[in-house]
Amino acid sequence: MVIGTNPVVWAMHLEGKRHRNKANSLGTALVAGDTPSFDSWCDACAICLPTRQTAEAHRESSKHKKRTQLAEVGGRIRESQQSKNGVIVSHHSGIVDMPFVDVETISEAFSRTTEIKVTADSPHSRLVSVRFLSSGAAVGRESWFYIGVTPPVRLHTTDPFDLPIIFEPAGQQGYFTDTIELKFDNTTSHQEWKVSRTIRVTVGVAADHALLQPVAPYVRRPRRIAPQVQDPLPGPVPPSKATIPYIKTLPRYPLKDIYATRGSLEQRIATIQSMLPTTIDGRTYKEFWTTLLFVEEHQMR
Repeated sequence: MVIGTNPVVWAMHLEGKRHRNKANSLGTALVAGDTPSFDSWCDACAICLPTRQTAEAHRESSKHKKRTQLAEVGGRIRESQQSKNGVIVSHHSGIVDMPFVDVETISEAFSRTTEIKVTADSPHSRLVSVRFLSSGAAVGRESWFYIGVTPPVRLHTTDPFDLPIIFEPAGQQGYFTDTIELKFDNTTSHQEWKVSRTIRVTVGVAADHALLQPVAPYVRRPRRIAPQVQDPLPGPVPPSKATIPYIKTLPRYPLKDIYATRGSLEQRIATIQSMLPTTIDGRTYKEFWTTLLFVEEHQMR
């Protein structure tokens, strides 16, 4: 069973040499099973499921359920980043990237400030509270980031509000990130909502950071379908390796009938010894142990 990453991959598989050879050997149609449709596409896992049975089994798998839960969490995060109810928060992508900080230029008292602009279309909107998710409580000095104002702040329609975000690395270097949560309300409708933004900043050596930057934008190589080879080797087609002409089955080991007759233990041992080669060397090694193996199996029966 083939599960493609998208309908394009599925179409390329149907045109491939491996699929054609497999279909010809089985004597089936070139397109086996159901043709992928909208119902057989999994958005959470981003794969194409060619048959209904495969789709049902995939949706019951633990891998699909985990990715579905992650997709739901990602949807809630994207929803929290959307401006709503007439209040527009800058950095619509949800990411606030502060400029790179060179470690050689900072000290214990170093700080950097960026701003998030908040615009409202109603004079009744307010910024009620601001908190960083890393602290889990009201904004304090537990985070590398803090704000320069104290809510609540009433928003004006004619004058956008600039929310200062201050970053203090305290002499540390590395990658710093946190998520700020802005809580708004409307004093007339008594409606409350939240908008989040992720803040990121890197502190390090400027020369090393420059070496990590891409030299050119990434351009994905276009997909191409390999040409179908019609006759790779001229001449007659060689016989298949799967058709081995077995003439007859392997015979049973010729154990002497006298061994199966009744007799004393000494007589049977003497019979077995007469069947074994007198010496064990490179030529009689196989015969010696093969005889003992068949004798043991005969005794078990």
